[in-house]
Amino acid sequence: SYVYSAGAMPAGIDVVIGRNLLFVFFENFVADASRVPNVHEVMHYPFLFAGFLSLVFTSMNLLPVGQLDGGHVLYGLIGFKNHKTVATIVFIGLLFYAGVGFISPYESVDKLIYEIPLFVGFLFFALRGLRLSTANTVIVALSIFATQYLLAYLFPYLQGYSGWLVFAFVIGRFVGVEHPPCYIEEPLDLKRKILGWIALLIFILCFTPQPILLIEQASK
Repeated sequence: SYVYSAGAMPAGIDVVIGRNLLFVFFENFVADASRVPNVHEVMHYPFLFAGFLSLVFTSMNLLPVGQLDGGHVLYGLIGFKNHKTVATIVFIGLLFYAGVGFISPYESVDKLIYEIPLFVGFLFFALRGLRLSTANTVIVALSIFATQYLLAYLFPYLQGYSGWLVFAFVIGRFVGVEHPPCYIEEPLDLKRKILGWIALLIFILCFTPQPILLIEQASK
């Protein structure tokens, strides 16, 4: 065993669990506030942690893009043309948020000289899922990066969640952003519309902007 002097802590990784609207609701209106573990301790409660992960994966599947379940629901509610517009906005928004702060303008030039081209290239290949021309894809990729870079310069502590970059890349390269058109498109009846909007509401309630953060702790 090891004994640490007063105030001394070993170096390690602090696992911080994110928050979504459903968790916030239960914390404030259902559960006993005095017994709710803080975000640093949730991972030590198996049932809570498993429930949290299930909500995260549910929200990923309900993302209203492509042929994910959320994409199917959105297509049924608003049709092919409107789905393409909304899905494009959602996908670009996810990619943009994920990359905020990923490249810092305050890093050394020696690092930026290869990090920037690699990241722009990553954005380009992820954005191929939009099925734009090569020139337009390059323009969109550069526009996203330029805006992210400017925000990182103006607000150094502003951070997105880089973990979503992998998910966005998988959607852009393999799943696709656009939903294939159906041969027959008929408006849904009222009951199905209500169920569809409830499904998208579940996405909003379950989505966690920063699901899991790993924060390195320096020894004291």
